[in-house]
Amino acid sequence: MSHSSRTSRVAGCTLVVIALGAGVTACSSDGNPLSATPYDAAEQISFNGPTKAGKKADPDKPLEVTAEGSEGRITDVTATDAAGRHVSGELSADGLRWHSTSPLAANAHYTVRVSTEDDDGAPGRRVVTFDTGKPRTTKRLNVTFGPQAGKYGVGQPITADLNQPVKDKAQRAIVERGLKVVSSPVVDGSWHWVDDKKLHYRPKDYWPVNATIQVRSNLDGIKISDRLWGGTAKPLKITTGDRIVAVADGAS
Repeated sequence: MSHSSRTSRVAGCTLVVIALGAGVTACSSDGNPLSATPYDAAEQISFNGPTKAGKKADPDKPLEVTAEGSEGRITDVTATDAAGRHVSGELSADGLRWHSTSPLAANAHYTVRVSTEDDDGAPGRRVVTFDTGKPRTTKRLNVTFGPQAGKYGVGQPITADLNQPVKDKAQRAIVERGLKVVSSPVVDGSWHWVDDKKLHYRPKDYWPVNATIQVRSNLDGIKISDRLWGGTAKPLKITTGDRIVAVADGAS
């Protein structure tokens, strides 16, 4: 927002009057402007999403947040959808522009929380919500996890079967980031592409004894390529039993 400030000394504190129809103090009782109640930065911040009720944002386009005028800057932006998925982004060095670096999901509801700071160091806030529309294609990447729910040995891999082939390296990276494997106790592991439509996930060594492993996909509605979007996947939960490892010499 473009606002002019008028200051006066009141009980050792600076009072800043902002042209939003109301005055807010620019410092707290301890005289620190950073601990003041945030002002409404609605007129200071703009974004490239829809501004009319009922309109939906194009999930093909990145999200952009811009500081208007010359009396403030953006300090932080947090964007999440209703499923709790965060949108990665980059803030320019001058604090005047933030843009998303990870794709938006289609048919999703987003909440964007923007933090600002004016020239006097007073903090501002703006919260924006919007919905994204449908993808321009009906081609969806659905995932089927395996094995079936149950108890397995500590060497059991997790499998992910895709209904569409994925060959491009960058697109494969999007798929891998969207397939989540969480074990208790925690162990490190990674996905390996068996072919264009199948992945295996294995721990770095073995699964822990009596572990619980949960698998889910965060790809639903996520753009993978211009003609392919993430689809549905049923989550999976398996457990491990005692550790029994047999070692054989293939040569003999």
